Amino acid sequence: MDETERIIELLLEATSPRSEHPLGELDRMRAQQVSDWNRLHGAGMLDETELRKLIHGFDNALDYQRDHPLNEIDEILDSAISLVRNLNTDDRRAVSELLDDTVRSRVGTYMVRCASRALADKSVGMCETGLMAYLLIIDPRSDKTDPRDLMVSLAPLHVAAQGSNIDPATLFDQYAAFAPDHISKTLRDFGQRTDVTLEAFGWALSNNLPIRWIILSRKPGPDHNSC
Repeated sequence: MDETERIIELLLEATSPRSEHPLGELDRMRAQQVSDWNRLHGAGMLDETELRKLIHGFDNALDYQRDHPLNEIDEILDSAISLVRNLNTDDRRAVSELLDDTVRSRVGTYMVRCASRALADKSVGMCETGLMAYLLIIDPRSDKTDPRDLMVSLAPLHVAAQGSNIDPATLFDQYAAFAPDHISKTLRDFGQRTDVTLEAFGWALSNNLPIRWIILSRKPGPDHNSC
């Protein structure tokens, strides 16, 4: 099996349904802990307010980086993107052309999780992985990518780069060289911006600790005219 075939295999594995995936370690611990608290509540040793406070505190400390099923998918896609880095331009383009919408969606979610991991660890390498993942899901045959949508998608990685030891302009310029012609200029221009925040582009940080995940804001998304 060559690298291209292995990459496709990993991408399909990451996209396969996981409806019966076992709960993570802390999820199992949570079920046991909540059961114990409910018994105390039933015995009159915890009132409703105290019970809800305990559960809320536990939930805020769940570390889905380590325990959520998406962590397994992250590991699979980490391996896939590591192999993608070894491909030449033609082979990388060939892989991109083979991807369907389901795979593109999964890798798009992974890209944002890369930004979260990069932000938490101040990791330049994870920023680079996220950018390579995003370039993989851009269909090289299409020139209809809206630059405003592109900027919204890449804002988490720009913010993560700001918190790492690399200038976003340098990072985005480096990966623009690998991008299809119709988006390379947008990448370079966006990397040079100094006004990029999560909030301005419709993103927010979750309340989970010790890692705070970048998630879509519940507020209305950004006005494209302001992008």
